[in-house]
Amino acid sequence: MIIISGIVAFYTSYQFFQAEVLIAEEYGIDVSSIGCCGVLEIIFGIGAILGGFFATTQRRFLFPLIGSILGMLSFGPFWIGSILAFIGMLLIVMHKDEFED
Repeated sequence: MIIISGIVAFYTSYQFFQAEVLIAEEYGIDVSSIGCCGVLEIIFGIGAILGGFFATTQRRFLFPLIGSILGMLSFGPFWIGSILAFIGMLLIVMHKDEFED
């Protein structure tokens, strides 16, 4: 679920970059802050995917936890990425004893 959340974050970053281009073309205004949000979404997506990888291998409890938090910070369509990351975080915390540290 956390890996899917990371993929949704990449889709959201694409939407941010598209919005920046559309505003620049339509209104002639350079809105680089929207592009910064897209870069943040890429960082959140990478963290979520790495956290999801560590969760599937059940190594290092802290990395999947951080990945799920980064996945929750990424906003996707209908908040689906945040909801999936939250469910993934609950599953990680419930199965904390199974992780190798």
